[in-house]
Amino acid sequence: MHLKQLLIWFCVFYAGVNSSFSQSYLEDSLSAQIFTAKNPHEKIILMGELSFNFQHNDSQKALEIARQAHELAVKESSQDITFTTNLIGISFLGMEKEDSALHYFQETYRLAEINNDSLHLSKALNNQAMVYMNLGEYETGLEKMSESARIDVLMGNVEGATTSYLNLGGIYIQLRDFEKARINLDFALELAIKENNQETEATVYLNLGALEISKGNYDDGKAWFFSAIEIQSELNDLDGVARSYNNLALAFRRQGKNKIALVYDFKSLEYADLLNSPGAKKAAYKGIASTYENLGEYKNAMDNYKLYMAWRDTIQLQENRQTLIEMQEKYNSVQTQKENEILQQQNKIESLQNKENKARLNQSKLIIVSVVVGLLLLVGLALVLYNRNRIKQKANLELQVANEIIQEKNNDITASIEYASKIQEALLPTKENEGLFSDSFFILMPKDIVSGDFLWYSRVGSKVVFTAADAQDMGFQVLS
Repeated sequence: MHLKQLLIWFCVFYAGVNSSFSQSYLEDSLSAQIFTAKNPHEKIILMGELSFNFQHNDSQKALEIARQAHELAVKESSQDITFTTNLIGISFLGMEKEDSALHYFQETYRLAEINNDSLHLSKALNNQAMVYMNLGEYETGLEKMSESARIDVLMGNVEGATTSYLNLGGIYIQLRDFEKARINLDFALELAIKENNQETEATVYLNLGALEISKGNYDDGKAWFFSAIEIQSELNDLDGVARSYNNLALAFRRQGKNKIALVYDFKSLEYADLLNSPGAKKAAYKGIASTYENLGEYKNAMDNYKLYMAWRDTIQLQENRQTLIEMQEKYNSVQTQKENEILQQQNKIESLQNKENKARLNQSKLIIVSVVVGLLLLVGLALVLYNRNRIKQKANLELQVANEIIQEKNNDITASIEYASKIQEALLPTKENEGLFSDSFFILMPKDIVSGDFLWYSRVGSKVVFTAADAQDMGFQVLS
């Protein structure tokens, strides 16, 4: 078994997970608290605890809860987006999907840098370091973890610094720098005891045990493992106890004490069954198979190796299922994006059509208004003309009446004048009087009906008096 299996890395999450509760009780309790949470922030923090609680026995469920928390943060609690991004990364790391985990831890770092969030900067660096350690890139992991520790110390973040020193110790064990490994693990242990952080204290004991096993000090290593089991049992940390017994069995196998190792292998399986953790069961069956092989019991070794393979396949199946889910999500995302693009294009087309229809409608309205105005003008003009015609007809009628009156007056005047003409003609000399004027004649040519001049004559004695008078300027003349 590789040394990495002896080490317990601490993925920085947050303080507050109470391991003293049984898992089912804790899950029920957290679910109830999430349901009654007063605000999105409180609900997200509780969902984070619930996701972390599923890390050891149902990584797919842990990831599902982490994503739900992230969706809620995006919609209703932007302050928690960095937190939930880190949480998703932890879930992928628990599933040994380092690429996906690293992506989310890098995104956590980016968000923390934007928000000047030193706490999540440290967590992102710590968790990135864990990915690099799992990939065997210990130098890069050491660089990231050292920076995480530096930020924690500057912040006075004791819990974060404890985790950073613990993980630095694990990295130095892998690099076989046992002196620096012990220094960092001692720092971590001192801080854990000072803060009464028993969970971290137990994890430090596990890594101190791994350090001693690496140095060949099996008895010292086993003593640290027993110390870890004591605390983990008090905390009811089933996953921790299963890991510790698994490591204890490994130590006895390396000493050649395979029968004792088999006892602790089965103790590890017992707690794995209680925890119902595929990962813990896989590790336990692999240990049992190795011990039986060392004992020469090849049938038992083969049977347990098959069980190991079955649980490994179960985990792989879960991972494959999760991969399919992720692929489906990506496909749905792409399809949704395409549908959104199509919808946007349709909206643009509809918008243009609406604009065109609006322009047409406005044009139609303008035409209608113009026609109506034209009709109104025509009606107005017709009314004016009609009114004028009525006035003209009335005036003509009045004029006709006046003309008739004038004509009547003219007729009367003409009649009078004609009568005067007859009188005037009567004054002219008659045949009987022609003898009064020898060698003479009278011509009366009035301009109109009646002349303005008139003749008058009369015999006065032996004289004949005659006058041709103008109506305006009368003159008399005596003829002998």
